[in-house]
Amino acid sequence: MAKVVTRGLSMAPLILPKDTLIIEKNYEYGPNDIVVFKKDRKFIAHRVIYERFGKIVTKGDRNLKDDGFIEKGEIFGRVTAIRRREDNLLINHFYLSQSSSYLRELSKIAKAFAGARVPYVFIKGLPIHLFIKDAVPKRLYIDADILIKKTSAALAHKVLGKLGFSKVSEGEAFGVLGREPTQLTFYKNISPFPVVVDLHLDIALGFTRATAVNDLLPNLDKFTDLIFKESVSYKVGKVSFRIPKKEFIFIILLIHFFHHNFKGASSLNFMKEVLVKCKLDFKKLARIVSSFRLKNFIFPSALIMNRFYPGSLPKDFLEKIKPVLPRTVVSGLFSLISWPFSEEERVIAGMKRFMLIIILSPKKVSDKLKILFKKELIRYYFVSIRSLFSSSLRKLSRSFSVSSSETSK
Repeated sequence: MAKVVTRGLSMAPLILPKDTLIIEKNYEYGPNDIVVFKKDRKFIAHRVIYERFGKIVTKGDRNLKDDGFIEKGEIFGRVTAIRRREDNLLINHFYLSQSSSYLRELSKIAKAFAGARVPYVFIKGLPIHLFIKDAVPKRLYIDADILIKKTSAALAHKVLGKLGFSKVSEGEAFGVLGREPTQLTFYKNISPFPVVVDLHLDIALGFTRATAVNDLLPNLDKFTDLIFKESVSYKVGKVSFRIPKKEFIFIILLIHFFHHNFKGASSLNFMKEVLVKCKLDFKKLARIVSSFRLKNFIFPSALIMNRFYPGSLPKDFLEKIKPVLPRTVVSGLFSLISWPFSEEERVIAGMKRFMLIIILSPKKVSDKLKILFKKELIRYYFVSIRSLFSSSLRKLSRSFSVSSSETSK
């Protein structure tokens, strides 16, 4: 057993500066283990986000960029506990504590929505994870996603307000975009882990705020209705949660992966878990993807899934969801160049998603041009450029401050 004292914030809020990490040597490491390795003469404690062929990829929870492939032999050990001031805290206790907070609040929401007759389905978050793995996540997570019907948005807002949740402001920048957002975020400040809930008014295939872009996408209202119709009750203790059927869970994960520009190791790993734990009806999956014109967006996600977890999806399923030839070629290109383990800044991610939608949209070129020159989208372009410019100035300012500080020493 060894100990390392930390300095940075790359693993906050789980690991904070001046924490002492308790490390145990091991020879088998997998996703969500926090491991210590040496790089550039420094010991680094980061999370394993991918493992294959004896190599792993690690990343700090707060970092956008991953650390690349690391040989298992380079790993010093696995972090099992944290000594903070006088307390010894087991890593798994952090995960259990957060999940307990979330489960308590999500149970209240499920009961209140049922009592107020708000139709809802959990599409991401703790209830889905418990359903698939029958265990709490071995990582800290950001939020829970709940799909509700558009006609129930005001009532859902009122119910959450009574439970102590506050609606998060969209910010001035998004106030100029014309349409109402399709996602409403609510926050409840509970120590030590705040609870965040995203209410989705539709399946987030495109944009949740600059929703004019979504005119380039197939209408998914009927798909959303089908998710509600085929949802099932999943009981945790004495509380029942409405969740999608397993095939819909997998499709939603593939859509979510596209929505985030094929980024997110946790999404990739969870899709693998669904495939391992659930016996999916791939004929039904293919029918749903085809019926709702989702091939263009599901196929590249599926190809990337198969690239990083070879053989995880049947060949006949991939064949049935293959789009027309030009978009099949584009999807193949995305699957070859995509690296899902690094993330992007919000503005860059939005611009990239915008380009992906334009490229993969089944609309005619003339229809795309009409949509692209809508007033609300022209406003969106200005908002994005302004945000990108402001972000670049902040980075330049920070860089200048650091260099000035170093010069003065």
